[in-house]
Amino acid sequence: MASANKRALSLLGLFLLGMALCNGVLFFGARHVIASGSTDFMHLYVSGKLVRTGQGAKLYDGPTQLAAQLPVSAWVRFSNSPYVYLRPAFEAFLFVPFSYLPLRAAFILWDGINIVILLCIPWILRAELPSFTRLPYIYWAVILFAFFPVTSVLIQGQDDILLLLLLALAYLAIAREKMFAAGCWLGLSAFRPQFVLPLLFILLFAGDSSVLWGFLTVTLLFAALTAILIGWSVLIEYPKYLWWFANVGHNHHSGDQVFGNAPNIRGLWSGYLSTYLSENAITVGLVLLSMVTVGIAAVMMKKWGRTRPELSFSIALIAAILVSYHAFAHDLVLLLLPLFLQLEWTTVHNPSARMMLGLWSAPAILFITPVCYLLVRHAAFNLYSVALLVWVVSASLAVGMEKAAQGARKSGATV
Repeated sequence: MASANKRALSLLGLFLLGMALCNGVLFFGARHVIASGSTDFMHLYVSGKLVRTGQGAKLYDGPTQLAAQLPVSAWVRFSNSPYVYLRPAFEAFLFVPFSYLPLRAAFILWDGINIVILLCIPWILRAELPSFTRLPYIYWAVILFAFFPVTSVLIQGQDDILLLLLLALAYLAIAREKMFAAGCWLGLSAFRPQFVLPLLFILLFAGDSSVLWGFLTVTLLFAALTAILIGWSVLIEYPKYLWWFANVGHNHHSGDQVFGNAPNIRGLWSGYLSTYLSENAITVGLVLLSMVTVGIAAVMMKKWGRTRPELSFSIALIAAILVSYHAFAHDLVLLLLPLFLQLEWTTVHNPSARMMLGLWSAPAILFITPVCYLLVRHAAFNLYSVALLVWVVSASLAVGMEKAAQGARKSGATV
């Protein structure tokens, strides 16, 4: 049995190494796209440049963004349409130092920092996840680079790996029952509100308001700094700009196609039903399904957030991605956190084969690079939201079954 397990682990290791090499080939193949300034890093880089040059108040002004991006992006020159900056203004401060460098050098530096952060995350989590010490660190590196969304983040130069780090630190605070600190980490994560706000709501439902006070402390501080350094106008303009983009602006950026391919409930629902149902019917269905998903996660967090934080937080984060307004392949790098937490749980509790299938089928897909590439290439990545829904249900059932088993053992001991 031991030798069979070793062979299985060796084969799994070889498979992951192969997928990591495939991802490396994808990254190498995207070098011309990166060099031409045709990645999402563009809007982050230019936002820092606008703040540095005293134009921070025009972060959400289309003509200003276009004028700043035209000299450095071949895609913008071809399409005459800028990459859209949808982040809160305070994140632009992070990219001010990068704006002193040429675009390509800034991209390389940013990706380098992201790789360092990524490699640090398993080490940071070791304090709460003892099973992490059982594998040599090189194995964790292979796992990280075999994960398709990691490659997607690095190609696009996105900020999801920074968000992953902050959410990992928030989890550590929750596991140690330091909810105010967890709220502060979520406040630092507020540059991606579509994920953080649903997660905050789920944690609040668990009954500890300290997380809200921590969140508000940090976000209000960011708002004050933004007002002082850029001006109040940009704070007022941001929600108006989001509303405009959600209702009008995305149509000018192929928004319907992009959001219809998103690996979340919105992408699945609107991607396949938009030709059969009215817009109002789609909206109602989307709201109801999102409420059910968040409701399941909130109940799990309320009942088992203290005793089983690894699975309850995993459910909450997956639910937050599912109900987000928009999500893309690179955003799924956040799933590394529930994957690691779930790995710890399954190592300790050794669930049944059927339960393992439900828990691991969804994350396993993201390690099969050819499948993920084809889903993205053929605008079918919204199908992955089905796997995420299965993941939420399976993890919820796993917690319930474990509690039932514990209750049965206690009853047997009493008898």
